[in-house]
Amino acid sequence: MQKVINNRQCIIADSTLTVAQVRDLRARVLVGAYEWERRTAQDILINITLEYDGSKAAKTDALIDTLDYCELSEEIIKEVEETEFVLLERLVDFILEIIMQRPQALRATVTVDKPAALQHIAQSVAVTASAFRD
Repeated sequence: MQKVINNRQCIIADSTLTVAQVRDLRARVLVGAYEWERRTAQDILINITLEYDGSKAAKTDALIDTLDYCELSEEIIKEVEETEFVLLERLVDFILEIIMQRPQALRATVTVDKPAALQHIAQSVAVTASAFRD
C-alpha cells in the first residue's frame, strides 16, 4: 500500500511484526533430575519473547485482535505447575508448545531460570530455546 506523508510517496507494510516480552513470570514447578529436587516444587522464572503480526490490533486497539499475553501467561503457569519435569530443556519445550498453539504466534523464545539449581555457587541456571512457524 502506498501513502503520501509530508509530500513524499511512502510504502506502508500490510503487516507489522510486533514483539512482546513477558519478564520474570513466576511459577512453582516440580523439576529436577536428583532425588532431593523432586521432593517439593521449586520457584522458577520464565522469560518469553513473542513475535506476532500486531498490525490489526494496532489499528483496532481491540484485545480480540492481538495475542493475549495475560491469558497466555496464566495458561503457562497453570500447565507447568500441574506437570512434572526432569530437565529444564523439557520444561522450556513444553512452554514453547503452549505458545505455538496460538495461531498468531510467529516466533517465540523462552528462557527458564532455576535459581535453586546450583545452590551456594551460582545465582541461577537457565535454559533458552526458540520455536518458529515455517
